[in-house]
Formats: sequence, C-alpha cells, structure tokens
Amino acid sequence: MSEYKEIKPVVAIDCDGVLADWMGYVIPIANELFLLNISLSDLTGWDLYDIIDDPKAKTILYDYLNQTNMILDMNPYKEALRGLSALKEFADIYIVTSPMMNYPNWILHRNKWLKTHFGIDKNHVIHTSAKHLIQADVFIDDKPENVINWSRYKNNSLDGQPILWKHDHIKFEPEISDWEYTEENKIVHTNDWNEVLELTKSVYRMMNGDLPF
Repeated sequence: MSEYKEIKPVVAIDCDGVLADWMGYVIPIANELFLLNISLSDLTGWDLYDIIDDPKAKTILYDYLNQTNMILDMNPYKEALRGLSALKEFADIYIVTSPMMNYPNWILHRNKWLKTHFGIDKNHVIHTSAKHLIQADVFIDDKPENVINWSRYKNNSLDGQPILWKHDHIKFEPEISDWEYTEENKIVHTNDWNEVLELTKSVYRMMNGDLPF
C-alpha cells in the first residue's frame, strides 16, 4: 500500500496593497510633492493619480519614488502577517509582484522585505507583470484587471479560485461591474483573511480530503 502524500494548494499573492501598505507610504509623499492634503478616504478608485489634478502626476511621483528606499520602508499590514502565517500551515505560498522597472535594486529590496516581514524565501517570489500566466490554485490581487485576466486565462490546476482583494476606499470598480461571481469565474471580493483561509481550505479538501489538523 502506497504512502499517502499531502498535496498543498499553491496560493499566489500580490504584494503591494495586499501585504504591503503601498498607499500608506505613497500618500504622504504625494501630499508633499503636489501640496495636497489628501487621505485614504479621499480615494475613489484603484489609482492615486485619479484625484491629482496634474497630467504628469504619475511620472513625477514615480521619478521621486525611484530615488527612495520605499520597498524596504513600507509597512506590512498586521492582518496579512497573521493571515500568511496561518496559510503556511496547509498551502504553498508564492508572492507575485510587478516590479517598478526604474527602481534600483527592486528585486533585492523586495526579496529582503518579504523575508524580513513574512519569512518568504526568494525562491517563492515571482517578479512579473504577466500575472495571468501564473499557475496557482488560489490567486489574490487587489487590481481588478489582474484578477479578471487570471480568471479568464484559467492557468491553474483545479479551475482556480480568484480573489479580488477589497479596499474600503474604492467606491466603484467598473472593471468588474459585469464580471461578478458566477460558477464560471468564481471571483470573490474580500479583504478578510479568515475568508481567504476558508476558501483555501476548500481547495485543500478538494485535493486531499479533510485537513490534517
């Protein structure tokens, strides 16, 4: 009789906005650069630039950020620290992050940040903007476009569980207005790590049966 071998679901997780507090770092810098006084509650969409009345805002901001150590200096979300710690018990975690191409030492700094805060080894970090090509059983990202493309591409072993990470400041997301949860796409919109854990446990059970704890 062959020995039972546990199969862990592969969970692909975005970094900025899901694990790292991108807006918490960038908003104060934008306020200083553009003489503004905005807060997170002022945002209505995924991009900060939507509420800055300057067509060159993105270029100016990124040129400034490329001269900082922002990747090392960003704070992790406390809930994410707990969530990933729990996920590691029964899932194989990969961080999928889209690099800022002009940021010096992006890969080195991001790998160091993930190792320092989450204990994620560099071999479990994927630096790419082509996230729809990632093979995983659960895919978590806060950008609607990435979640939709991954879900439609279905580059996963069990038809996959796409999760769009929710931000309370985003009031309207036209990208998903006609792409809500159905049996075909299964997109779940949440910012609750307990729900992420339960969804991933469901995938685990599909692969293995009951959880081993």
